[in-house]
Amino acid sequence: MISGETLRTLRETKGWDQQTFAQHAGVDASVVSRLERGLQTDLKVSVLVRLAQALGVSLDSLVANSINPRPDLIGELEILLSQIQQLSPAHQRQIASIIRGYLGTMPDI
Repeated sequence: MISGETLRTLRETKGWDQQTFAQHAGVDASVVSRLERGLQTDLKVSVLVRLAQALGVSLDSLVANSINPRPDLIGELEILLSQIQQLSPAHQRQIASIIRGYLGTMPDI
């Protein structure tokens, strides 16, 4: 259901170790460890919701990341977007302008 690599990337982006993440999510650290190592494939929806909330990402994006070929990138973008949303509109416009300018310099893919 969740890619262990995705979960680890999102956790590390927050700067958390497994124990800290588990505390924020209200789950046992062994659950986080098993999920990240791909040893636990069954997961209650309530646990999935708590993991997503702790990471500050939407539930569907956490599940969708598990089938994305670049979950590390998607997870990082989700976190950045949630941080940008907390900024003032003026700062959001500045960041959007910087991103547009950067993307405008890239060759078409």
